[in-house]
Amino acid sequence: MAATPERPPSVEPLHPRGFDELVTAREALATKRFDPTRLVLGIVGIVIIIVVYFAFQSLTSPATHTPGLSSQTSPAASPSSTSSAPSGTSSPSASSPAASTTAAIASGQSIDPPPDGDNNEHPELAPLAVDHDPGTSWKSRTYNKPTFGGIKAGVGYGVNLVAPALVTTVTLEVNGTGGSVQLRATDPSTPTQGPVLAEATLGTNTVLTLSTPTQTQHLVLWFTALPQTADGSNRIELAEVSVS
Repeated sequence: MAATPERPPSVEPLHPRGFDELVTAREALATKRFDPTRLVLGIVGIVIIIVVYFAFQSLTSPATHTPGLSSQTSPAASPSSTSSAPSGTSSPSASSPAASTTAAIASGQSIDPPPDGDNNEHPELAPLAVDHDPGTSWKSRTYNKPTFGGIKAGVGYGVNLVAPALVTTVTLEVNGTGGSVQLRATDPSTPTQGPVLAEATLGTNTVLTLSTPTQTQHLVLWFTALPQTADGSNRIELAEVSVS
């Protein structure tokens, strides 16, 4: 009896069972892999919407405050209108005539002419009587008598104006009382020439009023007797001179 040939044994596949399923699942997962582009586009879209919203709010919100802004700008407009008002008022022009009534003084000088004098009545202090500072003064020398001890007829102080002016009053601020002063419209080189336009006894505030307003550029204060200072000294301390 012939032998029946043996069937070759079945060969198991090299891959374990279920491998194909794993590969299939893996491929499916790869096809469904997360795509970040969509998320990024979504976030960008949301940001754009928010930006547009706030931009719209910022553009429309000032319109609600326009009355407030206009009320803030109206005060700014009112100062301009008020500032233009002073420019049109007469106050600056009113101050101009007041300034013009005071004659500008160019310089002052002590006067002590020979033969009695020696031009040494403190000439270095002469500018202090026209420096607009009452705390400083031109001083003469001190004498033992108000009449200069009998050695001279007087001493003087010259006032030179910037330009000829119509003079009506000359005001003296003096540290002392007594003595006497004469006012002439003459050059300091000839202090006693010309008529006496005004004279007065000296006091702390002496006002010499001319009987007739006089056009001049030079004035001479001629002191024929000295006042006494607070300490009893016989000298002139002229703190300030003003001409109007």
